[in-house]
Amino acid sequence: MKNAFLLVIFLLPFGLWAQNQPPVAVTDSMETLSQEIVSMNILLNDYDPENDPFEMGNVRLPEHGNRWTDGTNDSILYYVSEYYFGPDSMKYRIEEVQGPGVSEWAWIHVNVLENPDVPYAVNDTFFVKILEPTVLDILLNDGDPNADELIIKQVDFDEYDLNVEISPDSTHVTVTAFYSYWDKQ
Repeated sequence: MKNAFLLVIFLLPFGLWAQNQPPVAVTDSMETLSQEIVSMNILLNDYDPENDPFEMGNVRLPEHGNRWTDGTNDSILYYVSEYYFGPDSMKYRIEEVQGPGVSEWAWIHVNVLENPDVPYAVNDTFFVKILEPTVLDILLNDGDPNADELIIKQVDFDEYDLNVEISPDSTHVTVTAFYSYWDKQ
């Protein structure tokens, strides 16, 4: 046996050399009314090819609303704070609890429906004299679909040096202009 050699075959478990597969995040959809909070378990349709445990990773901000987690690390809460209705979306990733696996980005599509119970504000235009406090009824052209009483919570003005005071009963404002728009030009 001059040219004898020993052939040794080691049988290793198949998965020993297999590379870890990342979890898969699947696109989600939800529907809500404007100015209503909705909760969604975004992990329900996601999976990991090796059945490794996974959790919610990074969730990007939506364009029109806001989002935050509910503390369980599997659900998000979504809310549109301004009176907006229409489509919105955000992206998210999931990651393995132990290990390097991180999914590709997946989308959460939100259909924000008009809320029939939300009061509406209509833009106002007023002319006031400089340095003369003027009481304005800015609620006059606004409304509420349920005929609830309206109050003023906040007033915003663009680029003008104005003093604005909301009345104690929150039904009107007093505005004092310190100079005119034309003085600034």
